[in-house]
Amino acid sequence: RRTCDVRIDELATLCADTVVLTRDLEQLGISRTTTCYRCRPGGPWRSLLPGVVKLGNSPPDRTDHRKAALLYTGPGAVITGLDALHLHGMERMPSPSGPVHVLVPADRRRVGAGRVLVERTERLPVPAAGRWPIAPIARAALDFARRSRERSVVRATLAEVVQRGRCTASQL
Repeated sequence: RRTCDVRIDELATLCADTVVLTRDLEQLGISRTTTCYRCRPGGPWRSLLPGVVKLGNSPPDRTDHRKAALLYTGPGAVITGLDALHLHGMERMPSPSGPVHVLVPADRRRVGAGRVLVERTERLPVPAAGRWPIAPIARAALDFARRSRERSVVRATLAEVVQRGRCTASQL
């Protein structure tokens, strides 16, 4: 499509989502100036992370934050920790809040930007099958346990993973 053919209200359809990279908008003919203007306070869009925009101004939900984290960190990134455990269906843990924990290849240079916890690793897991690229449940549980300060919550989470038969104690 030519630049003049792109209508703002068609962008979510053209991009196949409401959380998009600004460079994808640029490829559709939306200038950076327009994107910045639309992401201003009170504007119709929201900036979620550097280079990632929500095509709407409603408060972002956890799904929006996960999508933004994956777009920001790039191909091959894997969600881990509380978000991955939640997506695996675990219930005896706190609801995910705060930064989305994402694993990326060790050679990728990305910083967290406050809303995503980027962890570079030489041992990037193969994502579990499903809609989201999430770490296998044992890895997600251990990544959560390494960063949690509440012993009782860690115990409950690890116990649930094992008791539900999702992995064995030796896998942990």
